[in-house]
Formats: sequence, structure tokens, C-alpha cells
Amino acid sequence: RLVSDWSSDVCSSDLTAVASGAELSIEPAAGVIIDDVLDRSFRREGGRLLVPLGTFDAREEKTVLMRVHVPADVDGAEPVARLALTYRDVLKRDEGRCSGTLAVDVRSDGTAQRELDPFVLARVERSRTARALTDANELFEKGRGDDARATLTRRQRELASAGPQAVAAATAMPQPSRGFARPVDKDIGDQAAALSQAQAGFAAGASANGAPGQPPAASAPAAKSAVRHNQANATDLAF
Repeated sequence: RLVSDWSSDVCSSDLTAVASGAELSIEPAAGVIIDDVLDRSFRREGGRLLVPLGTFDAREEKTVLMRVHVPADVDGAEPVARLALTYRDVLKRDEGRCSGTLAVDVRSDGTAQRELDPFVLARVERSRTARALTDANELFEKGRGDDARATLTRRQRELASAGPQAVAAATAMPQPSRGFARPVDKDIGDQAAALSQAQAGFAAGASANGAPGQPPAASAPAAKSAVRHNQANATDLAF
């Protein structure tokens, strides 16, 4: 099983102006099975997957996270998918398109990469953090504040374990390979900050329910504000 992250910044030279209505077409190579697309909505048309990406600002980076099965019975570059991004160039008032391919290097001599690429690993962790924030929000809104905070604490521990590994692996890469809009150390730091903010927000919301006769904590203004802030962070981290 391979988890791969294809960043739309491969088209950045074409997307120097604002673009709208962007959609990514993913056509798996022969024998490749796409199990799922995480965090984003998608639809299937025949053998292709179509993922709406919405509006791009100049130099904006968007990612698509997939779980796929890839044949690994022959050494060499194994095609994974052909990718094509279509969009509307707002300034030129014209349709635009760019494309690329995704492949994995299959090796049987013991030199294969055994760990996820650090940028993909950070993206996977973002998905998990976003899920934890959403799950904690749902628990908190049901009045299960302790369970909500426990969900955040568990995720904080997981991130504390995985984060340093991703940062160290990214730092060890050659400088030209680090040209991503969201550096791994900042990525992990943003996730940790979002989890800490959620813990603090839930604590503030719960304390607002201290006096008899007050509404449940989840309906207090401070609690509603915390939930909105958490969901905004979850959306940003997931995409």
C-alpha cells in the first residue's frame, strides 16, 4: 500500500493569475487501485476520479491525499496515475489546463524507501489532526467535554511522536527538494498550535457553564466560538 500526495504546485508556472473552477482528473495506471481520496469530495467517471479544487490564488498550493494499491512485482518506475488540472483563468477569461504523472520506484534489492516521504507524512498527519478536531467538536457539542478533550490529548501525543520524525527527514533532504509552500516544521507546528487552541477553547467554554441555571457549555458563546475556530482550523489543515 502506498500513500501518495500530488501537489498542484506542479502547475504553478501556469497559475500565475487567479484561477477558478479548478478540477483535478486522476486516471490510475493499469493495475493501480485507488482506494480513497481523503478529506476532499470526489466523483468517479468511468475509470477516472474527479476532484474539485475550487479557486486558486497566485502561488497557492493545494494537495490531494490518496490511498492506492500499486503493483510491485517488477523493479523500476511503476506508473501510478496521470493527472490533469483544468481551470478558468479569471484574468485572461480563458480555459487553462496542465498535466503531470505520478510514479513510484519499485526496488527488490533492499534499497527501497521504507518510510513515507516527509511531506506526505506531514500531509497524512494534517488529515489526522483535522479529523481529531472535527471529532472533538462533535463530542463537545453533545455535552461530552471530557471525551472531547481526551480526543485532543490522544492526538497531541500521536503528533508529538510522529512530528519530529517528519521534520528530521525533511531537514535531511537536499535543499532543492524542500521547495514546498508549507514547510514540514511549520506544518507540524501549526497542527500542534491548533490542538492546543482547541484545548484552551474547550476549557473556556466549560468554565462559562459554572453557575446554576446557565445554558449547557456547548451553547455558551465562548464554547460556540471555540467550535467555530476549531472547524476553521480543521478545514485549513485538511486541504
